Amino acid sequence: MAAPPPAPAPRLTLGEIVNTLQLEPESAPVALPDAAKLKALRLAAQKKAAAEEKARAEKAAQERKAAEEAAKARRNPARLWVQIATGRNTAGLPGTWRNLKSQAPKALGDQKPWSVPYLQTNRLLVGPMRSSKAARDLVKDLASEGVKAMVFNSEAGQEIERVDN
Repeated sequence: MAAPPPAPAPRLTLGEIVNTLQLEPESAPVALPDAAKLKALRLAAQKKAAAEEKARAEKAAQERKAAEEAAKARRNPARLWVQIATGRNTAGLPGTWRNLKSQAPKALGDQKPWSVPYLQTNRLLVGPMRSSKAARDLVKDLASEGVKAMVFNSEAGQEIERVDN
């Protein structure tokens, strides 16, 4: 047997529905800001937004610079070199290299010339050396052939350029 159909819900009249509504208490009136106050608030918001944008841009620039320096350090790791001369003009370094190579052919036989800026001059280097012992040995060999030299450590990121010879 089927259950009896549910009884229809009593129908409310519009008046009964309106009587069930509750009114919210009225809020106290608030004075609206005048034009000068609105302008001051708008300017303060603009200054704050500009300061936040500037800080964001500075942070992005610092991050970009750090990434560039890290990439430069990966391309140019710290290495060990032997400095054989200095020269004010980079155009003169190939001639200095040829003179030194003819003066110390045994010590500089397989070496290639490189340069790096140093103050107002440029260092003329050979290397990079495999170890500090190899660098010291080359300095001794050069000294025995009459060439003054010294060990030079390049920093990570320091760009060492090839000298055309």
